[in-house]
Amino acid sequence: MHFELERHGATANGSSRADVHHWEIDIDEGTAQIVKVGRRQLTKMAPRMDVKAKATEIANAILNGLEHPSLNWDNNQESVVLTISKIIPETVAQTTQSRRKRFKDSLDSILFEQGWVRKDHGNKLG
Repeated sequence: MHFELERHGATANGSSRADVHHWEIDIDEGTAQIVKVGRRQLTKMAPRMDVKAKATEIANAILNGLEHPSLNWDNNQESVVLTISKIIPETVAQTTQSRRKRFKDSLDSILFEQGWVRKDHGNKLG
């Protein structure tokens, strides 16, 4: 005898997937065991996003002093505050966190080579 048990615990933390445990039961022996663990997609995944391309676009705007909807320059354009939510919008929590981390890492690597330093300001970069 066998059955599947779908567990939705990860969805409480923002996951769009459920764990699926495949059980086998031996009634004669009085035993039960998980023989396979898988995942099932519960809700549609967020569309793919190329965060490196977005980081390159923003780095280009910063390095060239260009206007961009996500950038707020100070008066003398020596520093800039970046509103990351305008670049990486909110989706599933885990996806948003991952995208924003990869974006920041990519942007940092480009700008650091040009002498720029990032300072965190909540959900903004400066």
